[in-house]
Amino acid sequence: MKIEKGQVFRQEARVLIAEDDYLIRCVIRQLLEERGYTIVGEAQDGLQALELTINLKPDVIVMDIQMPDMNGLQAMRRINQVHPTPVVILTAYETSDLMHEAVASGAGAYVVKPSTGRELERAITVAMARFADMMALRQLNAELQTVNQDLEAFAHTVAHDLRHLLSPIMGYSDVLYHEYDTFSQEDVREDLYIIYETAHQMNDLIEELLLLAHLRQEDVDTAPLEMDKVVYEALNRLQFQIQHTGARILSSNDWPAVLGYAPWVRQVWINYVSNAIKYGGKSPFIELGWTQENATYAQFWVRDYGAGIGPEKLPFIFSPPKPSRGNVYSNHGFGLSIVKLIVEKLGGEVGVKSEPGAGSTFSFTLPSAIQ
Repeated sequence: MKIEKGQVFRQEARVLIAEDDYLIRCVIRQLLEERGYTIVGEAQDGLQALELTINLKPDVIVMDIQMPDMNGLQAMRRINQVHPTPVVILTAYETSDLMHEAVASGAGAYVVKPSTGRELERAITVAMARFADMMALRQLNAELQTVNQDLEAFAHTVAHDLRHLLSPIMGYSDVLYHEYDTFSQEDVREDLYIIYETAHQMNDLIEELLLLAHLRQEDVDTAPLEMDKVVYEALNRLQFQIQHTGARILSSNDWPAVLGYAPWVRQVWINYVSNAIKYGGKSPFIELGWTQENATYAQFWVRDYGAGIGPEKLPFIFSPPKPSRGNVYSNHGFGLSIVKLIVEKLGGEVGVKSEPGAGSTFSFTLPSAIQ
């Protein structure tokens, strides 16, 4: 039986009884069966309780503390390690030290022998509820730990990328400051261009980080898009990069009607086209087009004819970048991970097809406005 936080526990719970006294086992079995519980097994000692828990996977264990070979507290600790299960402790006497040790070992509730059916039922309900809360807390702690690790890696990546970009700015500025008189005008202009271009890359990275934080917090209403206008605005934003590289771009003039949010979709085109220019080779040739997937979705794509991407890198291409010399698509920025987040928030999917030496085609889908 799956346990959920806040669930009301009823008598369909499957119970394992762990008690070395045969007569007491019989009494507990009768009391629980009268209240509708299913007894899946009986153990005479802690070792057997551990083995039956692993094999039978009961919903709850009613277990005596004092048993031969392995007592109830020891058995609980082992059970918590191999197959966590709610436990109700049976004890002939109660002391504060004993109860503290029982709770520390994993007990969710206890009853003092001899006990009534009502007391057992109440203890089982309490133990299962506390167990559900404990498992939910463990899961939350695990998720928080993962988030903290991701944040640490994220911060490391950002620091790495910003430092990587800052180094040439500092280096060329220092050389120009101290040796300006020895440089020709052509050398000065070349060095200043490197500083200028690197500063723009830093600014792009900062804008991507701000956009990423904004996207995670915001939801928008979608509406029919004027895709020709969205693409035009994206290409206009990339004019400097297009002119500097001599890129040739062939774009469709007949776009389908789809639903989206123009500022976000424009950012998708900017990221895809910018990457195509960057990795499309010398004087890159880039195609922008679309395919009608079905009556529900249209697929848009950006194709370049550059070096392509190795198959070992494709599964991670839309993941947030990590400092890695081997991943050419994560040198600077979080563009493709932002694209994935945008498209999925708009109800679509991203994709990529690529072969080394044969270029790459990056795609995204959006819901059709006419269905």
